Amino acid sequence: MPKVKSFYNSVSAKAWNEWIELQTMLINEKHLSMMDKDAKKFIAEQRELFLDNGDYERPAGYKPKSRKIKKIKKANLILAFF
Repeated sequence: MPKVKSFYNSVSAKAWNEWIELQTMLINEKHLSMMDKDAKKFIAEQRELFLDNGDYERPAGYKPKSRKIKKIKKANLILAFF
């Protein structure tokens, strides 16, 4: 849960939703099983890179939206985790 708290305090709902969209594309394109420990590790690494504006892996043909990460009210972000 420490990572969730970190995201909870520092990521906008918009950035989180963009991550969920990218995560879905990565899982589908790479045929990842979230039951697989290595697949979970890969997705966690990509999530951190994406949310930190790092060099994350992009699916073929992916064009990221222009995004700015802003702090938002905590109540709004809670909804993004469910």
